[in-house]
Amino acid sequence: SVALAGMCPFSSRDACGVCFGVNSTCLGCDAVPNSGRSLDSCDVCGGDNSTCAGCDGIPNSGAVVDECGICGGDSTSCMDCARVPNGVAVHDVCGICGGDGSSCTGCDGVPGSGKGFDACEVCGGNNDTCALLLILMEPAVMKLPNMILLGISVLLCIFVNTIMVFTQKT
Repeated sequence: SVALAGMCPFSSRDACGVCFGVNSTCLGCDAVPNSGRSLDSCDVCGGDNSTCAGCDGIPNSGAVVDECGICGGDSTSCMDCARVPNGVAVHDVCGICGGDGSSCTGCDGVPGSGKGFDACEVCGGNNDTCALLLILMEPAVMKLPNMILLGISVLLCIFVNTIMVFTQKT
């Protein structure tokens, strides 16, 4: 039958309603005419864009949840001082990451006290507890424990608990 202008016999129409058509204009992605199915942004037939959506819900965004649980994050918001995501290292009282406070502990055992031993071996001292006593003894016979010095000038430097003897032969 010959189609008249503007008229197409029903029997000449395809499933899409196209006169002398081949059902291609209304095929869904599932190859079924008039199914209404199409490819989503993820190239899934009849899909809802969820199979390729990032954690932000946007198809093909590539956004993922980082180690800190932040969508699209860079895992830095939960880093400890050692730069480990969700790590447990913290700065000690000396400012040392993961330290135990001993690197700045004074001789008094207090972190950050700054106390050290003085020349007299007194913690936090100012060297005044071991006054230096210099004694110059003229040549003479002297008795020191376990020895006798004859005709020797002796310079004694006496510190607390320490005796140093310097001799010079005359």
